[in-house]
Amino acid sequence: MGDWRASAVAGVCVLALSACGGAGQVDILDNDSGATDGSTARKDGPYGIPHDGSRADGSHSDGAPSDAPLDVRTDAGPVDTGPACPTECVPPVPPGWKGPEELYEGMSSPPACGASFSSPPAYEGNDAVTGPPAVCGMCTCDHPAGITCSPDVSVTFFQDAMCTKPCGMSPVTLSSYSCTNVATDMASCVWAATGGYLSVSGTKVTGGSCNPSTETMTLPPVTWGYSGQSCAPAKISASGCSGGGLCAPDRDPGYPTYCIEKPGDQTCPSSGYTNKHVLYGGFTDSRGCTDCTCGDVSSDACSQSSVAAFSGACSIFSSADYTPLPVACAPIALTSQVLEYAPVGTGGSCSPGGGASKGSVTAAMATTFCCTP
Repeated sequence: MGDWRASAVAGVCVLALSACGGAGQVDILDNDSGATDGSTARKDGPYGIPHDGSRADGSHSDGAPSDAPLDVRTDAGPVDTGPACPTECVPPVPPGWKGPEELYEGMSSPPACGASFSSPPAYEGNDAVTGPPAVCGMCTCDHPAGITCSPDVSVTFFQDAMCTKPCGMSPVTLSSYSCTNVATDMASCVWAATGGYLSVSGTKVTGGSCNPSTETMTLPPVTWGYSGQSCAPAKISASGCSGGGLCAPDRDPGYPTYCIEKPGDQTCPSSGYTNKHVLYGGFTDSRGCTDCTCGDVSSDACSQSSVAAFSGACSIFSSADYTPLPVACAPIALTSQVLEYAPVGTGGSCSPGGGASKGSVTAAMATTFCCTP
């Protein structure tokens, strides 16, 4: 054995726990630890079989012949290189993926990992998340405050009781709390001996607001439609299977397939592990309710504004108090010489808004499992 084969075998003898002439047991070089002292490095949790240059036929990309000793690297545990696979052969694991692992996915709780598999499970997740919309309370608005009304209104005089024949002059503008003499305007009308008629425009709300109530919210619980779990074999064999396959333990009841896994939503290989499953480790919840709001103060908040008629100064009441505004048509006595507009902002309301459900629940922390058909 003076050629490179003798050197390779000598290297294996340095790492082996048993004598080179033994049963063919080969120590494992942990993928990350780089152990070269003959120890077997193990990790907790999921394991991987990374690419080390080996091809499926046993040759190496560095030019080594196909009958060179196989350098198997895995986190799964001791690897037997015996001549036969008494259990199940699975395809080799592509570079960058972890596995092989038996996978359960169903509506009930996953079965426990069996005696031939490591504990705890290599992966636990879920699928088909459901988050019903938020239940939002009804929004309300309190009584309007700070109401202001139009600073003026207009008065039009008519000759008839139906207010269809205006007297001909322009409408008279009445400003807030100002005594306006309308004697000249009334004198220009042809009226009956007792008086005439007038109409008064409405007044508008120019200010004010309502405070909205505080939104209340209830979030229904989030549920998953499916549970998922994978179990890593405690031991796999690098021989006994054709095409570079791996000899894995018989799957536990309830675990229909062997798979490989990788974080994220991935594309499965084109051969071997082709059946895609995606499980999730959590979810994001953006559900909520829109804030309560209040619209503008309603127009009836200024409806109690009034126009009063006086015979002289505004302190001498004459014949009428026109309220609520607007006034479509009403009589006015000839003795009424002065009119005064009093804006009054009371009552009214604001229309509530908001309190609508928003957002959703979305699955997060995806892991892709690619499984044998």
